[in-house]
Amino acid sequence: MTNWRIKSVRTTGLVTVCCALAALAAGSAVSSTLDPGGEARSMARSAHYLMLQGNVDQAIALLTQVREREPHVLMEFPEDKLQLDPTASLADCYELKGRWSDALALWEETLPLYPEGEVAAAHIGRCRAKLAAQGAQLNPVAFVSRAGMFKPPVMDAWAGNSLVAVRPACEGAGGAVAWDRSSWSASATLGDKYITFTLGSDVAVANGREVALPVAPYLNADWRMMVPLRTLAEALGGTVEWAPEPQIVYVTLPQPGGAEEPGPPSQM
Repeated sequence: MTNWRIKSVRTTGLVTVCCALAALAAGSAVSSTLDPGGEARSMARSAHYLMLQGNVDQAIALLTQVREREPHVLMEFPEDKLQLDPTASLADCYELKGRWSDALALWEETLPLYPEGEVAAAHIGRCRAKLAAQGAQLNPVAFVSRAGMFKPPVMDAWAGNSLVAVRPACEGAGGAVAWDRSSWSASATLGDKYITFTLGSDVAVANGREVALPVAPYLNADWRMMVPLRTLAEALGGTVEWAPEPQIVYVTLPQPGGAEEPGPPSQM
């Protein structure tokens, strides 16, 4: 995740559809990296027309068939510098029908495919907020800049604290993690900042100073060291924001080269 800022998530699908229709009206050539025959691409194109016209159920039926052939067919409109993914289009359709759980599953599937996944991240937040409003019990998740989304088993909650697996969180953000087997400790480094956690100890060493931990680091079932997320982020120069409705922790870490990192997406 490199950019959490997004002006609107609700219009994403319709803007995409309008751009696609404009390209089609201009007689543009459409290419696909995954569907050279063009049949699935043609079906997805028809689905976009149907969605724009309000025939969402028919669009869902077509897009479901496309996904059965190719889960992620990229449709390119070169003159608009636009790429469409039928999985994201199907997730948009599910949102229009109020099928928030189905939409959430597809956005989570889509998110890892795009390093610049701020749109999917914002949709995930929207779907989770809608589900929470309907009374759904949600496990907290975290978005760590450039590292992606964290949920069980690489995220956990303990006594009101969020914990993450230290290696994927730090390395995914461009940092490094060194493991010292003799002391059962892990040192996370990002730029000129570092923090060292020791298994079972409620004290860490961050940038030369001892820091009290709300929860001592432990190994999860996958043998990953779980550490307090806020402590990790702040020691590495980052910030942490909690969105209570969708149950999401947004962690913004600095770029390893020192560039400023934008904050989380606006909640709708």
